[in-house]
Amino acid sequence: MNNLDTKSLGKWLFLIGVVVAGVMPLLNIQQPLDWLPVLLVVFAIVAGIFYADYDDLTGIVIRFLGLTITADAFYGVLKISDNPTTYIGDYVSDFANGVVGFLAAYVLTVVLFSFWKKHFSS
Repeated sequence: MNNLDTKSLGKWLFLIGVVVAGVMPLLNIQQPLDWLPVLLVVFAIVAGIFYADYDDLTGIVIRFLGLTITADAFYGVLKISDNPTTYIGDYVSDFANGVVGFLAAYVLTVVLFSFWKKHFSS
């Protein structure tokens, strides 16, 4: 596999992982498929290895921390209807929290590989 193929693979696994991880909480599945979280972690690790921009490590971590901090900020915001328990913000926060779960494995992989490249790789 050449460099372009691995970069494309990483990009597609990253996009699929973000979408699936974000949509799963919206579907309100109480007991997800046993293999799906494992598959998402594998997608995140492969995307972290092949797709990450190691020169922008600080930016990746800051964006991840920003999303993590603000993911719960929308709960109870923007009422959809007259029903007092239906808010658009709840869906936004559920999606963001799902994405944060996926990105945690991605960012950890990027940080570890960046450390490895900086200190042990020639």
